[in-house]
Amino acid sequence: IPAGVSSFKVYDDGGEEGDYSDNANGNLVLHVPSGFLLQITGMINTESGCDYLSIYDVKDDGETLLERIDGEYLDVGTIVSTGNIIKINFESDESSTRSGLDLTISLVDVSTPHTVTLNADGGTVSSDKLTAKFGETVTLTLTPSGNNHIVGTTVTAEDGKPVKVTGGNWYSGSNTATFVMP
Repeated sequence: IPAGVSSFKVYDDGGEEGDYSDNANGNLVLHVPSGFLLQITGMINTESGCDYLSIYDVKDDGETLLERIDGEYLDVGTIVSTGNIIKINFESDESSTRSGLDLTISLVDVSTPHTVTLNADGGTVSSDKLTAKFGETVTLTLTPSGNNHIVGTTVTAEDGKPVKVTGGNWYSGSNTATFVMP
């Protein structure tokens, strides 16, 4: 990735406005500077079960599949590399084409701490950390007041998107919840 570039777009061989080709098969391998990871977000529109976007972490001992996605008008969510090399593969068969890939690739500085902001209704919540770096696990402790129960725990990233939470509800029988800092 060239110096000074923090994010860029990736499309299939049809570009921003066109459909991808029949029998397309291409790889994009990105090398990330030390201290950074890559974050992939965006949309895909592919023929379900026939045309695929696959994203791999590449390390000395081989490739690890992070995601394999196909379908019409799907949000790919947030996919993050775990190392310094990532491979994006797109392949299509010969039956049908669609608008394909519209991805945004962003560099994530893993040394930047992010603030954990806490809010609670019907009780209190505390955190084992007040700041956390990207990829760090944060543990929340939930204490209901009075006759309240922990119905659920939600975590929202700075960009307003939900973050996956483990635990933190009455059904799990636990008053702790964890999430990985996005």
